[in-house]
Amino acid sequence: MNVLTALAGFPNAAPLAGLDRAWTWSLGPVLHFAGVVTADGDRLLQTNQRGRHDEDLARAVLAFARRHEETLIGGGRPIEAVRGFSAAGYAFDAVAATAPAVHGHHRAQNPGLTTVTYIVFPAFATEVSGRESL
Repeated sequence: MNVLTALAGFPNAAPLAGLDRAWTWSLGPVLHFAGVVTADGDRLLQTNQRGRHDEDLARAVLAFARRHEETLIGGGRPIEAVRGFSAAGYAFDAVAATAPAVHGHHRAQNPGLTTVTYIVFPAFATEVSGRESL
């Protein structure tokens, strides 16, 4: 699976300014997505926003997730968080990632992409204990 080709083919897809190998796309006026390819090019770190799209927050989450991708997705846990995140205007102090087995994103239109997609989101470190099971 070529993750970059899949991203470029999403409806309304456009490169995410300021972040290499990253894209934004939307499904109508309510659902907004952004994703960045991992360093090895084989996986997608994706963030989702409902309602107002804050591109700066999406970029900050994805850049942080990429810098910490090994910790977020390399341990085989269903959910993992890394402390130390900050974004202007928000009080979040971590970024969390859910493994492909947790979410169903892309299952209908692109099942192959589901297995390599990790959903990342801004969080509070206290929301993820590290003891979560699938």
